[in-house]
Amino acid sequence: MLFSSISVGTTEVVLFTIGIAALTTAVMGIFGKKWNPRGKHCYVTGGSTGLGLQVAIQLTQKGGNVSIVARDEEKLRKAHQLLESHRVSPEQKLNWYSYGLNTASASAAALEAATAPYGGACPDASF
Repeated sequence: MLFSSISVGTTEVVLFTIGIAALTTAVMGIFGKKWNPRGKHCYVTGGSTGLGLQVAIQLTQKGGNVSIVARDEEKLRKAHQLLESHRVSPEQKLNWYSYGLNTASASAAALEAATAPYGGACPDASF
């Protein structure tokens, strides 16, 4: 056997088992419940087309405050209009930001702009 020379004591087995149980509990706590985006700030990159846009639409339909980020302003305007058509509450914040996210500084600037309407608070979720 490959691992026949490794000796594992009872303490290590117990600690490993407790660690696995704790990890399983943590993961089930995160993924075992349905997350509700209603009223949450959701930051969606690539939100003007494709999968990013579909995610933004779903979040909007579920009452999320959605910030979409992409490079193309014209596509962002059209995507924003589409999000507005899926709005479920007049209190929802639906914003768009034109930034390329290909550098750390550009990514930071985009995030800073998107968090400004929330007093600089970090988004509740990023996609």
